[in-house]
Amino acid sequence: MRGRVLDLGCGQNGLIRHLGSGTGVDFEYTAKPDIRVKSLDKLPFDDSSFDTVTALAMLNYIPPGSAESILKEVYRVLAPYGRLVLTVVSKWGGKLNRIRKVWEPPGMMLKEVRTTVEPHQFRLTYSRPFMLGLNRLYVFGKE
Repeated sequence: MRGRVLDLGCGQNGLIRHLGSGTGVDFEYTAKPDIRVKSLDKLPFDDSSFDTVTALAMLNYIPPGSAESILKEVYRVLAPYGRLVLTVVSKWGGKLNRIRKVWEPPGMMLKEVRTTVEPHQFRLTYSRPFMLGLNRLYVFGKE
């Protein structure tokens, strides 16, 4: 992570605590964010406020149709040449969770993540699987 970090859907805010600085936001009542928001598509920050925005294990939880407004907001708060860092459960991870009878939203494959994110002026710069291919890390640059 570089520069000023914003963690969307931060949950218990573990990433920001681990990094030692940054801002965690979430709307869930069970979360422990630095800032609680009503929606991730209306963030209380100025334009270009962050160098890195993370959304770890969150993209596949966003209801269809909501990703567009959230990604536009991420673009707004990211500084020029900023990075969007995502982790996403793969389709295989989603299938495994169903076998284990753990409810998770469906996973997403590389093509699906790219077609969701790239139309919002982000370019994929890095991607790799982890956890035996059940999850994937993506880094997008702001164009």
